[in-house]
Amino acid sequence: MLGLGSTLRLRNNRLNSFLAMRNQYGDVVRFQVGKRIIHLVSHPDLAKYVLQDNNHNYIKGRGLEKARSLLGEGLLTSEGDFWRRQRRLMQPAFHRQEINAFLPLMVESTNKMLERWRTLQASGTTTLEVAGEMMRLTLEVVSRTLFSTGLSPQEMDVVAEAMPIVLREANLRITSLLDVREKLPI
Repeated sequence: MLGLGSTLRLRNNRLNSFLAMRNQYGDVVRFQVGKRIIHLVSHPDLAKYVLQDNNHNYIKGRGLEKARSLLGEGLLTSEGDFWRRQRRLMQPAFHRQEINAFLPLMVESTNKMLERWRTLQASGTTTLEVAGEMMRLTLEVVSRTLFSTGLSPQEMDVVAEAMPIVLREANLRITSLLDVREKLPI
């Protein structure tokens, strides 16, 4: 079981904690946080085994179950037969030919972003927040590929501002040791 210091480090800097565990213990690490037993799977072949080849033997767990009220009942949060039906429905959209058809659109969106960066640089802006920029690019590509239309700059601003809040709340629900957040009228 992780001590309190390790648990706090894991909560505050998950990526570095996971990297340190993988470097120290290998591609599969089993650890406990509170009453939860967690498995960290780092090798791509093992992740494929868990997520695709043998997924019926694994559950996503209480964390994603708690995030369902925020994230909805989708591929990320569902399990079992419902997940299988959803995956079958979605699979054709992720066929190699479908993805390849989106490449020109992705390149166009990326070039548009790079042009905006050049304009910002020419006007004296020398610092960009990369996570926000990548979020905007992702939103642009997703809206154009899924809905055949891009978001207006105003819509992009609203969604880009809301996404970190939604992701932070989902993360808090997934990693919370107590179920207090779900019981509060917030």
